[in-house]
Amino acid sequence: MGITQFRIVLSNKPGALAEIAHRIGYAGINIRGISLMSVDNESILHLVVNDPVATWRVFKEAGIDYEENRVIAVELPNVPGALSECSKVLSELDINIDYLYPFIARTPNAIVIIKTGDMEKTEAALLKRGINILTEEQLYKLE
Repeated sequence: MGITQFRIVLSNKPGALAEIAHRIGYAGINIRGISLMSVDNESILHLVVNDPVATWRVFKEAGIDYEENRVIAVELPNVPGALSECSKVLSELDINIDYLYPFIARTPNAIVIIKTGDMEKTEAALLKRGINILTEEQLYKLE
């Protein structure tokens, strides 16, 4: 499975995020999951969008350096302890979560984007425990 994620290293200065957001928005692309973290003089931006192909074109045309990688979208009940159960499954198999961030959708359940060092093992472990993982097609259909 897996979801396309874009990773961009930005200068840690005012307007860096605004430029990326403007280009994406102007192209009619909707940001659905976002994480921004400052490290020294740089910021690491992770994006999940509703149209990866259009985003790729925007970045190429603008000369924006980026990495594409695969993450998973995990659907969790919107109740206390759901994230605990999910992370416990991975912990028991010695799988470290590199990072996670929310996916923005109007659904009764919570959706988190997860990146680990072993995505195949992560996916198999979660599915075996009955934790739902969304495909790209399912994710992009959400409002």
